[in-house]
Amino acid sequence: MKRQALVCSLLIGLMALKFADAHATAVSVLTSDSEAVQQSGADMLTFSTPGAGEVFVTVTDLITAADAGFFAPFASLQYGLTDAEGLDTGMINAGVTTSLTVGGATTIDANVFDLLGGHPGLFNLTATFVPASLTVPLPASGVSIIGGGLMLLFGARRRRASL
Repeated sequence: MKRQALVCSLLIGLMALKFADAHATAVSVLTSDSEAVQQSGADMLTFSTPGAGEVFVTVTDLITAADAGFFAPFASLQYGLTDAEGLDTGMINAGVTTSLTVGGATTIDANVFDLLGGHPGLFNLTATFVPASLTVPLPASGVSIIGGGLMLLFGARRRRASL
């Protein structure tokens, strides 16, 4: 009976820890915009963060040489990120994910600079957001459940030894 209690408490504790990990990594997509470009130049896309956390931004050329037809791969595709608080990432090549830590809600401008390879091009900008913290202290609950299960196990062994 004691072993069943131990196994149940350990399983419940592991499930609580697993739920806490899944909950803590809640990611929201701020934007995922695809743009068709007919002439070389600059495009500006804007997105806002809901609060403090980490923002991940990627610009991707959606056309490869094998897919070329009406659209063609860009000869050059770069982007930079700026905001009103002074953020300036400089130029970043397409395909490279940039990570930014923001202290609160802000609006970020993504400036995409492209040089066409003869035909129109197609790119995608994706920005995702991970909140800085969550208010649910589930890992502590999971540790408490596992600790209680271990106490049951060692308490049962100690009683057997004294009898």
